[in-house]
Amino acid sequence: MAIRWLVRFRVPLLLVAVSAAIVGIVPARRLAFDHSIQNMFARDDPLLAPYRRLQRDFGGNEIVVLVYDDEDLLSPSSEAFDQIRNVSERCRSVPGVEDVLSLAQLEDSLDKTFSLPGSRLFGRSDVPMLVDRSSAIGSALRELFTSVTHGSDGRTAAVICWLSAREEDGEAIGREQTIDQLRTIAQSLPLGAIVGEPVMVTDGFRYVEADGRWLARGTMSLLALVLLLLFRSIRWMIIPLAVVAWAIIGMRAAMWAVGTELSMVSSMLTANVAVIAVATVMHVIVRFRVAREAAEPVSALRATLRLLVLPVTWACLTDAIGFASLLRSRVGPVHDFGFAMTLGAIAVLCGVFLLVPGLALTGRFDVDPRRTWGEQRLRRSLGRSVEATRRGAGWLALVTIAVVFLGFTGLGKLEVESDFTRNFRRESPIVEGYERVENRLGGAGAWDVVVGVPERIDRDYLNKVLELEARLRGIRVPSESGRAPVQLTKVLSLADVLQIADRHPILRLTPVSLRVARFAQQMPDLAGTFWRPPEGEEPGSLRIMLRAREQIPSHAKLQLIARVEQEVAAWSEETGIDRADVTGFYVLLAHLIDSMLRDQWICFVIAAAGIFLMMSVTFRSPVLAAVAMIPNSIPVLVLLGLMGHLGIRVNMGAAMIAAVSMGLSVDSSIHYVVFFQRHRRSGKTVDESLLATQETTGRALVLSTLALTIGFSTLCGSSFIPTVYFGSLVSLAMLGGLAGNLVILPLLMRLVSRRRS
Repeated sequence: MAIRWLVRFRVPLLLVAVSAAIVGIVPARRLAFDHSIQNMFARDDPLLAPYRRLQRDFGGNEIVVLVYDDEDLLSPSSEAFDQIRNVSERCRSVPGVEDVLSLAQLEDSLDKTFSLPGSRLFGRSDVPMLVDRSSAIGSALRELFTSVTHGSDGRTAAVICWLSAREEDGEAIGREQTIDQLRTIAQSLPLGAIVGEPVMVTDGFRYVEADGRWLARGTMSLLALVLLLLFRSIRWMIIPLAVVAWAIIGMRAAMWAVGTELSMVSSMLTANVAVIAVATVMHVIVRFRVAREAAEPVSALRATLRLLVLPVTWACLTDAIGFASLLRSRVGPVHDFGFAMTLGAIAVLCGVFLLVPGLALTGRFDVDPRRTWGEQRLRRSLGRSVEATRRGAGWLALVTIAVVFLGFTGLGKLEVESDFTRNFRRESPIVEGYERVENRLGGAGAWDVVVGVPERIDRDYLNKVLELEARLRGIRVPSESGRAPVQLTKVLSLADVLQIADRHPILRLTPVSLRVARFAQQMPDLAGTFWRPPEGEEPGSLRIMLRAREQIPSHAKLQLIARVEQEVAAWSEETGIDRADVTGFYVLLAHLIDSMLRDQWICFVIAAAGIFLMMSVTFRSPVLAAVAMIPNSIPVLVLLGLMGHLGIRVNMGAAMIAAVSMGLSVDSSIHYVVFFQRHRRSGKTVDESLLATQETTGRALVLSTLALTIGFSTLCGSSFIPTVYFGSLVSLAMLGGLAGNLVILPLLMRLVSRRRS
């Protein structure tokens, strides 16, 4: 009855679908990106609490480092300092920059402190103190800030820019605008570049947004070409693409309505919706062609929908369950991706029943899709494969077991990619800038230790802080064989700055509390960077700035962070200072992919359980559901295992592949098993049922996988490497799922069916 109703009212339903798409276009375009780092973690993630305290105590904590080359940087002349001062002021004037630190600021602060006649005691008054070799104070401060404001090579200048989250004229300053203006300043300088975690995150979103636009167009265009070549029909080229477009508009409009924003993995949404939609419509095309051999178009479509309504419905709902498992993830982009794709799978189901009947039968031109070149040969090959799997069942089982064993042994070797620069192509400006900073400044990874501070800073407290710094500088973490151990390349705090006063014969005699007051008065910006005094009931904080290399192996980076946390915790317990946090972008991003990989296995188990229950209901047999799970699980596990064996590290794109691939490839098994059961109920033998299913459903699987694999190839052109990984791995998983459903699934179906008999 429902099928007859769908076909009878196909034109009104088509008009409803078109009207809904027109209404949904506006909210779909309003869907925005969430660029915040906090969105990448759960709200209750323990990593965020110390990071929020750091932001609260020291304002804008996001740091961008601008570096450039100056051969006369440390020459006894004021010209280089004038240029640094000019660059610093240009950076400070950029909207969104809270404060800057450079050699110029250090020199100006020294001039304020030692401006009285005779106060310098040593050194020449016409030479900047920082480059005056005879000035003990200047030399000590210059050495202290080496690898922070300048490189040890004497020619690399660095301007540290602290970004803020303040509002100007009632409008929030956009990070992208701030980064772009800082990059423009850097590009005007010799070998100028900007680096920092905010730059990586901003550029990552920039690439994702650009990729989302051109990848959507590229995927749709390539799919259109492939569909046209396969079926030589403009109508049947348009129908699957119309379902894809309608589902994407519906998905985006629904996301906007509930207040969800796009994330760093959003460029993959269009391709994944295309997988579900094209695979579904491909079954309609193949079945409709078969039905047209014995009936006119309306009756043929009615017969096609009658055959496919249940497997299509169950397949889309199973996809939705697979993607909904990602909602369990605590990582923001993965959670949002799962929510979006759950909506997308449901939108595809609605789009198929609203659009396909009307588009398939409206008008008389080009109603029938033509056969693909070589399709008869494909049908015969698929038919022969049934007999081949029966004869070679033993060898096939041994090969499958060996492949699965290979995959399982590689899972334990998987490593995450914590070097965020590897999310970009090696020739990108940000990677080139990072390599320059890594080589000339000793590392681009900035992070912090924040400890509690008493109302009155005394010598005993400073000694405790200096002791902690010494312990941190002594940390060594083994790296790859043949390479030097990983360590902190810079440890710097207020205690180091105040200790310089001991080199001055007069300042050496002043109490520490007076030094702190003088420092806060003469160098307020620098003092605010390191120290926030207690205010009322709010405790004070002291910041120890750490620097480490960004481009190091993941295990070494995580071990370095863990060692720092251990030393800080032990020091806190020994000294009785109750608050000591290790935090910063460096720490957050280092744990991000590790969290994604850990969540992936939880999501994979949830997806497998949900899909198993759904297929048990669909097939009315838990045994057949378990059988259908096997050929879809094997490709995912083997792919990840091979990545472990080959040393390919897991990034943001690869970390979602297990649950996503399971949800996408299981559609084929549902169609296969449903039609096998129908043939069995019609009285055919097991081999006859397998042959009939292989020649019809198998053809649809091959054609849809071919179209989708070619369409997914557009993802490999992305500038964001996780998108490349995702496209490549999903394509390989689809090919593996195709082989599993055409080779392993028939073997298992024959085994189960004969045991039942």
